Amino acid sequence: MTLLWITFATGFGLGLAIAMPVGPISLLCIQQALTRGFGAGLAAGLGVALADAAYGAVAAFGLTAITNFLVNLQTPLRVLGLVAMLWLAWGIWRGADTPKHLGNDVGSGAATTAQLLVLTIANPMTILTFLALFVGAGVGMAGSYEYSAALTFGVFAGSFLWWVVISGLVGILRGRINDRTLGWINRASALMIAGFAVWIGVQLAEAV
Repeated sequence: MTLLWITFATGFGLGLAIAMPVGPISLLCIQQALTRGFGAGLAAGLGVALADAAYGAVAAFGLTAITNFLVNLQTPLRVLGLVAMLWLAWGIWRGADTPKHLGNDVGSGAATTAQLLVLTIANPMTILTFLALFVGAGVGMAGSYEYSAALTFGVFAGSFLWWVVISGLVGILRGRINDRTLGWINRASALMIAGFAVWIGVQLAEAV
């Protein structure tokens, strides 16, 4: 039992390590929390955490065939992610001036979770990051199903807790900014997300 908890704690730390770096997905989650409140940020974070747990499970259970399949599909998946990011950036830009009291009612939690889940899954390089972290942490692959499950749940818990904290902090900040400032923050977020999409496009073009 003690070893199971150690395995869970290891996964928890790995989940935090994956969730903390700032990227386009992080910006989307923060933007959702700023525009629509704590619940929307939490729904976005749940989508990211579920995707992290899915990739963590592939790595923890040693599912080599799935890993190879996803890596082989990385180009079409990254194109899909690029298009989705541009579309979301455009939507954020168009709705940049939505008042906070109306933003609470925009969209649904399930749709937000699904969007962020798909966007995170569309980056197959995440699984390679997990594999590298697992090896670096000395975590054995394809071991006991019990320990692999504990590792996977740990990854989910670590990733999701990060977004609970971030959504809470952003929710507090949201109450202290006016609609005008929020509009400029939304525009900046849209430009940064579009910038990430362009960067991915450049990488794809160089790989051709």
